Amino acid sequence: MPSFPVEITRFVDPSFPGWIEFVLLDARGTRWTFVEKVPVVTVEALSETSDYPRPATIQCEVVEESSTAKAAGLVTIDTSRPWGFETQDGTCRFVVLRSQLDHT
Repeated sequence: MPSFPVEITRFVDPSFPGWIEFVLLDARGTRWTFVEKVPVVTVEALSETSDYPRPATIQCEVVEESSTAKAAGLVTIDTSRPWGFETQDGTCRFVVLRSQLDHT
C-alpha cells in the first residue's frame, strides 16, 4: 500500500496514548489538518516537549488516476484506507502529486 508524506505540526492532547496534529499538502498547495493518536502516525515517542514540525508518512489508497490527471502527474488518494485518517471536517480524498507517493 502506498504512503504519503505529512508533517506533524504539534502535540495537541496528552490523553492516552497522546494526540498530534499533522498536515497533508495537496497538489494545489492546500494544507489539510488531521488530529490522530501518536502511535497510529509514528513510532516516535512524541510529547509536548518534542521538536515540531517533524516529518512522517501515512498509508493511503490510490482511488483515481484519470488520463488527464495522469498526464499531469496527479492521482486521487483516500486516506481513510487503511487507517481511517480524515480531516476534522471528514475529508479523506485528496488530489496529490504521484511523485510524492512511496510504493514500498
